[in-house]
Amino acid sequence: MKPVSRGRVVIVDPDKFVRTFLSNALLASGFEVTRSVSTSRESLKGFLKGEADVVLLELSLGDSMDGYC
Repeated sequence: MKPVSRGRVVIVDPDKFVRTFLSNALLASGFEVTRSVSTSRESLKGFLKGEADVVLLELSLGDSMDGYC
């Protein structure tokens, strides 16, 4: 039987260490991490497909779309 997930999460942060840390913490807490990426453009691919209930987004990503938009 598949474990029950608390929700599906996309992580967006340019720092791989931060993405790994958040991913491990979320997985240990029962969340499903559907995507872990470094740019907002990459995150949109999964979010628009309905792969996530929530997005954890770094405020300053350095590309055209960031957490301030």
